[in-house]
Amino acid sequence: MNRFIPTNGEAFKLLVEVQASYPVELMLYGYEANLTNTVHFLRQYGDANVAEVGMFQGIHSFEFPFPKSVEKLKIEVFDKRSNSTDGIKIRKIKYMALGLPVRVTFAPHVQEYIDFAFDFSHSCGFHETGTYESESGLYSIVFSDYVRSWEDQTNAIIYTPARVNHANGIVEASKYYFDQLTITNRFMILLHEFTHFYFNTKDELECDLMACNICLMLGFSKTECMYAIARLFDYCGTDEQCQAFINRKEKIIEFINQWTNEYETTI
Repeated sequence: MNRFIPTNGEAFKLLVEVQASYPVELMLYGYEANLTNTVHFLRQYGDANVAEVGMFQGIHSFEFPFPKSVEKLKIEVFDKRSNSTDGIKIRKIKYMALGLPVRVTFAPHVQEYIDFAFDFSHSCGFHETGTYESESGLYSIVFSDYVRSWEDQTNAIIYTPARVNHANGIVEASKYYFDQLTITNRFMILLHEFTHFYFNTKDELECDLMACNICLMLGFSKTECMYAIARLFDYCGTDEQCQAFINRKEKIIEFINQWTNEYETTI
């Protein structure tokens, strides 16, 4: 079942009520109509292979905050196992203005990067590879099929979605990886790379937490941030690397769960 939501380009909160008449692995898929690779959320509710999760059945409401504007949102619901919509329907959709109780103030040059990073995250799915610059030219993203080594003469592929040059702040992003990610995933990656440069740190966990903090302050949902983190750690390498990633992911999820938006914040 599909629904189109004309959002008029404003920030909003979306409430979706879904009904499944029999047990399913429900997929909720939200993307921008007529624009390729512009997935805002792709969530699964119910898993036949995980007993403690079980299957989705009955009626449930889901909430999706959109702190950045969307011109026209399309929502699909279906059963992951069969790709069928039989017995699944969207009962109700409601959207309202998104209120942000926390007042966030960013320095102008930080705000410029945030705006640039989100615009790029939104548009890179349907844009060509190349070099993109922020409004004033202060920041650049080199968008290539893959991130490649510049430390030596090999030009070897580096299997990472993005990285930053600590000397000049230029971010390299991989179209191969970014095309597989939601807009929020991409945005969090670009924020992560920015904090490496801005705070002059190579601490991966510290940059994860700062990227999450910015996303949450802007009004992105805790659930979407968790999905972004889980997706980024899907492929972790060796057993030792995987364990390190698991430990890192647990600390990030704990941070997200405990995060509150009660305070005025300046960065």
